[in-house]
Amino acid sequence: MTAYSSVKPGVLHGTGNGFKEVDSASADNSLLQAADWSGYECIRVEEFLHAAPAIAIGSLQSPSRRGFGMTRLIACLSLLVLLGACAGPMEQAALKTVPHLDLPRFMGDWYVFSHIPYALEKGKVGTLDRYALRADGRIDNSFLFRRGSLNAPLEEWKGIAWVKNRQSNAEWRVQFVWPFRVPFLVIDLDPAYQWAVIGYPNRKLGWVLGRKPTLDDATYAVILRRLESKGYDGSRFVKVPQRVSP
Repeated sequence: MTAYSSVKPGVLHGTGNGFKEVDSASADNSLLQAADWSGYECIRVEEFLHAAPAIAIGSLQSPSRRGFGMTRLIACLSLLVLLGACAGPMEQAALKTVPHLDLPRFMGDWYVFSHIPYALEKGKVGTLDRYALRADGRIDNSFLFRRGSLNAPLEEWKGIAWVKNRQSNAEWRVQFVWPFRVPFLVIDLDPAYQWAVIGYPNRKLGWVLGRKPTLDDATYAVILRRLESKGYDGSRFVKVPQRVSP
């Protein structure tokens, strides 16, 4: 599958009157401000890749912002790429996806019910992933969120995804800022497509998604048990506050 590395999606910043689109090349450093990098001497591979939009945009435009200058960015990136620093050995069996994903049926809105917290999603609530098939076979991938409060303005980051494994349709690659791409593995799925679990190869990141902002306790307990059977630590998953209609 061709990697669409020339795609440079824009970023949408929420305003009181709707969304204002800002091209990634000229975006301000609000993404950098959203990630708390204090205490990070050398961030982990998976967190670097997921936080790449914040680093790529914020560090280039404001090298001194929050002490994460260009020299430090390049040094960490070099270590991560050349030495695999901070990643640790892969001791567990490979994480398996579901056998088959009905791609058109999977499209639409998915609330983030819970996740393993990491830097870039810190402080975000009401989070939602939105997927839409494109005519060229790729997938528009939008991440909607509010900062700190469910009453805060709605914001959106726009990315792109493509299917890596066409046999199952359950392994994707996701890109929000060129050239960084991350694995997206659908590792568990409700037969009625009412909930899904997204995994990461080393199991240090994960998301439980639902078509509705809530999941009943019994269903969620089953999901966590199934995650444990796949090598995850279910206790690391934290629920994300969502708006619930009365």
